[in-house]
Amino acid sequence: MPSIARVVAALILLLAAACGNGTAAQPTPSATPRPTPGCGNEIVDPGELCDGQDFCSSTCQVALDGCCEVTDPAGGSVCGAQGPSPQACVTLSGRFSVGTTCRGSDCTDSACFGDGRCESDPITPVTLCCDVAGGGCYDEEVSSTGALGGFLFSCQVDGDGGTPVVGSCGSSGACEPLGG
Repeated sequence: MPSIARVVAALILLLAAACGNGTAAQPTPSATPRPTPGCGNEIVDPGELCDGQDFCSSTCQVALDGCCEVTDPAGGSVCGAQGPSPQACVTLSGRFSVGTTCRGSDCTDSACFGDGRCESDPITPVTLCCDVAGGGCYDEEVSSTGALGGFLFSCQVDGDGGTPVVGSCGSSGACEPLGG
């Protein structure tokens, strides 16, 4: 699966200075300085996919696990936590999903039996944008980890070959990162 962390964005910091004209100094409004570029400033800087959202890691990348759900030959279903890679699940003829968690009534540390199922968790709604490899972009608001995983898969793997970012599709046809 391609890396989730490719973002191209420009961040320009402007500083203003007031010049006196020989008259009594008038108070001038002071601009609030923008945070220093880097992870944790709530601005999606170059190289970051996110910054401060529920699903964002401490390195400003998406932090999602996967879940594999298979039919139990004894009846019911079994699910297991899995990293964000479907290979083992596909081998078991299971249904793999990114951004979901294995839940059920009979669970161990990483699997649930009988009524095991992969479930999505709610997140604060956020707009994601996909810079499509061939040009152009599209965006979508997501409000669950499952929808987030689905957007990332669609953007990167499912024919678009794009680069996702927290932000929106701008009038120029390119993604505009949050706060950029």
